[in-house]
Amino acid sequence: MAQFDVHQNPNASQPNQPAFFIILQSDFVDYLATRLVAPLYSLGALGNLPAKLAPVVTLGDRDYLVAMPQMAGIPKSRLGAKVTSLGHQRDVFIAAMDFLIVGF
Repeated sequence: MAQFDVHQNPNASQPNQPAFFIILQSDFVDYLATRLVAPLYSLGALGNLPAKLAPVVTLGDRDYLVAMPQMAGIPKSRLGAKVTSLGHQRDVFIAAMDFLIVGF
């Protein structure tokens, strides 16, 4: 489980659940039993969020919003299988976290 890996949400079939989670926390603290994640929702599921707070990513042939305002720490056991890594979009995710926390 590495930073910016995307994992399936095992509970995605339940109403209002995100399809995936992206790991946001640094690999330097991978010994923790939890992971700081942001949920990925299908476009339109959350209404209109500013692009700075909810970057759009593509997985396969579908686009998803990364809902940074819903970041949370969850147990590693709540993460499903790894789907992909979005490390190549690192700057986008860091900018969204900065905007949420610092305001720029």
